[in-house]
Amino acid sequence: AGSVARRDITHEGHLVLPGALPGMDTAYDPMMLGSLSARVKKNVAFIGNLAALRCWYALFRKPFMSKDPYRQACWKGALDVLDGAIDERIKRLGSLAALACEEKQTNADAQNFGERWLSLKAAMETVLSEPQEDAVLIERGEHLFQKDADYVSAVKNMDPIAHATLIAALQQRVEQVVACLSTLKE
Repeated sequence: AGSVARRDITHEGHLVLPGALPGMDTAYDPMMLGSLSARVKKNVAFIGNLAALRCWYALFRKPFMSKDPYRQACWKGALDVLDGAIDERIKRLGSLAALACEEKQTNADAQNFGERWLSLKAAMETVLSEPQEDAVLIERGEHLFQKDADYVSAVKNMDPIAHATLIAALQQRVEQVVACLSTLKE
């Protein structure tokens, strides 16, 4: 029916076919956690990317999606979906932290995450609640909106400097969320 590659695939444009696993019969407890560092980092980076996408929608899609009530409803719905995705990811990390706090967990990495989860959560919520009206983003966005009447044309016709500035500003949003991981090392 298919196979699963249990590793990161870091090269784009590659077809990965993992080989058959050797047979084995070993005890397994799905409630026992191994190292959580990579899993937590990936989830926090995903939350950061969702926050950057939300920023894009809040600042750049809005002018193109507020011309009539139907588009405006779609824009609002998109923001709601992004907010829900961020909330859900934080909730799932909270569930993982609760599992990491259970007495049977022997992995120090998991225990550290469980103990410091509330600090990480508070740091992310602080960053995520900060205003998204970055002056550079707004300036570049206003420039975008003056040139083109529709969204696709505006994005396609973006000058390279504006493009690079917007990417850097959105990447900064991701990095602000990822920087919250430092609370796990205190």
